[in-house]
Amino acid sequence: MKLNKKNIAIVGGLLVAAPIILSQLIRLPFGFLTIGDENSWVGFFGGYIGAITGAVVAFIVARYQITTQFQKQVANEEMISFMNQKPALLKIKYDLIAMEDSLKELGRISSGETATEFRFEMYEMSQVFWTDIDRVEDTDLSTSLIMISNSYKSLYKNFSTDLGYLASVKEQLLIDILEKTPQDYEKMHRALTMAEQIERMTEEREQMIRNGSITKTKVDINNILEIIDIVISSIDEEKEKRQNIRDSMP
Repeated sequence: MKLNKKNIAIVGGLLVAAPIILSQLIRLPFGFLTIGDENSWVGFFGGYIGAITGAVVAFIVARYQITTQFQKQVANEEMISFMNQKPALLKIKYDLIAMEDSLKELGRISSGETATEFRFEMYEMSQVFWTDIDRVEDTDLSTSLIMISNSYKSLYKNFSTDLGYLASVKEQLLIDILEKTPQDYEKMHRALTMAEQIERMTEEREQMIRNGSITKTKVDINNILEIIDIVISSIDEEKEKRQNIRDSMP
């Protein structure tokens, strides 16, 4: 039974009322059941109250110790989980640094080129480094990392595609179609599909350059790197503190 204020009040009332009711009952003229005098009952009540008080105190102390021990255990498990995220954070950090460097170079190149004139071989994110992102304890940090990875993937997909090459392939397909009779409808379909792809990606690329997606993603990465460094520093401090405690033990 779960202990709450109502249950405690009921149990306490019964403990107090039981001896009083018993003492009144045995005062009735029931012959041999009428036993004891006032001194006997004073001694009985003294011992009874002392026993109840001792039991209550023992219960309170035991409950406090159990609660305290449980809280310490939970806090220790949470701290262990917090410290165990360091390898995941380190791998993601190294990947973010490479991504940031790639965006710096992309920003420099895109500032002097038109959207269709270049292809930049961006750094490709390491999927291995991001497999343990679910071990990151802070929900906000984890969410920010996911958003940054998605932004970078969009930039990578667009700017790592050689639109100029695609355009030349499309033109060659159109030439082949015009020179041959009967017309190759499969090639025509490929040329039309490629033209739509080039147009869509060109618009996306120009929009990314105009709205500053490259710079924004780079700034977001820089900010999240600072947060990761703070978390890793906190983990190292906690590990050092625990090591000092172990070293001081006899």
